[in-house]
Formats: sequence, structure tokens, C-alpha cells
Amino acid sequence: VGLARAASEASGARLQQYVDDAVATLVGSPAEVARSFDILLLCWLAFGAPISWKKVELNRATAEEPHRWIGVDLRWRPDGAILTLPPEFVDSLSETLTTMASGAGSLAEADVAKLIGRIGRVVYVAPIAQPFATALYAAWAESKAQAARGAKEAPPGSHAARRFVQAALWFK
Repeated sequence: VGLARAASEASGARLQQYVDDAVATLVGSPAEVARSFDILLLCWLAFGAPISWKKVELNRATAEEPHRWIGVDLRWRPDGAILTLPPEFVDSLSETLTTMASGAGSLAEADVAKLIGRIGRVVYVAPIAQPFATALYAAWAESKAQAARGAKEAPPGSHAARRFVQAALWFK
């Protein structure tokens, strides 16, 4: 990735890599953008990088027309990028946190693990949310520790919802 980044930046591109998904910001005339895009792809091919051609696309993202990458909407402005979470993601997360904040009953392990993963996406976009995410993670870790010690707070494979109330309210 570093060599591809160096080669593409020389042609006016900025590259960001997340695990195996890359996004490049290409600036210039349509011909310059096409040239930078070609250089970037050629570098990856020359280096033997596996390319998922079904994911490759060249599109124009603006403040009005975002580009969705790794579950985040990117809106480009002359002074930089704005990252936002898709509205459907925010709505679904809010519903989950509302249910969790009720404190009623128990929560399945798979549902809590999924929520923790989704909270990670929020922190990626808004690092200021990290302390609230940490509170949810701590509640989950303590619930698992109590179960390992033999506490019967919830049915097997689940967690007492009451453990997550304050953290869910903070995050929401």
C-alpha cells in the first residue's frame, strides 16, 4: 500500500486503506483524475495486490452526493471530508440502545456482541464517543466475568439488561 500511496500521491491522489478496502481522493480535471486512477490500479497490479473488481468504481463524491465506504458516508468539500453515519444505521442503533436502556429482561450474547461492533463504527467516525463505548464494553466484560464466576444474572448465553442501562443511556 505504501508504494501505491507514494506513486498515486505524486499524481495528485490521496489514498486511505482500511483492512482490505481502499478509497482514494483524486483531484484534478477529468483527464487528470482518470490518469491518477489508472496509475493507482497499475501499481496495485504490478505489486500483485488482489483486486476485487466488483468493488472497483470511480465516482464523483461531493457534499451533496456522498460516497459510502466501509459503512460510512464520505462527503467531500474543498477544505476536506465530512464523515457521517448512514441514517438507517443511526436509527437502528438508536432502537437497540433504547431497548437496552429499558433494563428489562436479558440480552442475547450475539446481540450484545453485534452492538459492540456497531459502536466501534461510531467511534471510528466520532472518536469523542470512545468513553461511552468503553462504558458499554466494560458492562459487557463484567457481565461475562460474573457468568464465568457462576453468577446467575441471566439465562445461559445472555446478559442481564440492567447491567447496560447507564452505558446505553450515556451512548444514546
